[in-house]
Amino acid sequence: MAAIQLPSSVVRNIITALVDDATSDAIRVRAYLDVLGFGAVPENPPPWLARFLLHIAAALRLRSWELQGFCFHREAGLPDGRQAIRDAFRSLRNPDADPTELEIAVMRLSLQRFAWSGQRELGADIALDEPDEEALLEALADFMWAHRPR
Repeated sequence: MAAIQLPSSVVRNIITALVDDATSDAIRVRAYLDVLGFGAVPENPPPWLARFLLHIAAALRLRSWELQGFCFHREAGLPDGRQAIRDAFRSLRNPDADPTELEIAVMRLSLQRFAWSGQRELGADIALDEPDEEALLEALADFMWAHRPR
């Protein structure tokens, strides 16, 4: 199977979107752990595994989507946010727990279903949907007719 070559501007946009998502995840995790009373400072970091922090970040992103009314992650076979949060905490008792699949699935859905710059430019997750081609063509025709030279 041949590799797909993406234009460098698309690659830059994907990387920027991933960095934006990671920043939002870190802020969300910090706020959540502070509310639970597990606050930490750089001088005294908690002894948690990086895997747990990535797991809870993915779970909290799922929950954030649900609170915004998005549920396509359920259609993709992922757990609901509350279950994912419970799973993240349960993983602390299992040193072999590997949430990599969940993290990758959440990242993939984020890139596929959301505007890449929604958080950065609007401070919100902006869900994208597959357009109805007929409606899209009709809207394009209306636009072109309204902006025709007179």
